[in-house]
Amino acid sequence: METKPYRGGATVLIGDRDLDCEATLVARSAPPETAQSFKGKSLVPGNNAPSGYNSWEGTLKFDDEQSAWDLYNSDETFTLRIDRESDFSAVELLADATVRVVGGHGDIPFD
Repeated sequence: METKPYRGGATVLIGDRDLDCEATLVARSAPPETAQSFKGKSLVPGNNAPSGYNSWEGTLKFDDEQSAWDLYNSDETFTLRIDRESDFSAVELLADATVRVVGGHGDIPFD
């Protein structure tokens, strides 16, 4: 599995709000896998994103606790913007209440 790191500024889009943060992320690339289907073996795409990376994860650090809590409590779709936009899930809030663990699938938001 190939990985690609990113550390730098990012913007989280929640509804009509933009929240600036510091992102520490890694993108992962998984090769296609063979899986058993009803008619025998078939190829399951493990890497079909245009960038060659199909998932990413890491942390987002906000300047204030309220922004992190807004992300935690929101029912909106979360989008991360760095070089391009990519949707993600907020996984957990760390002990430092300004840091969120996040993960996304599909094309990654950074070059």
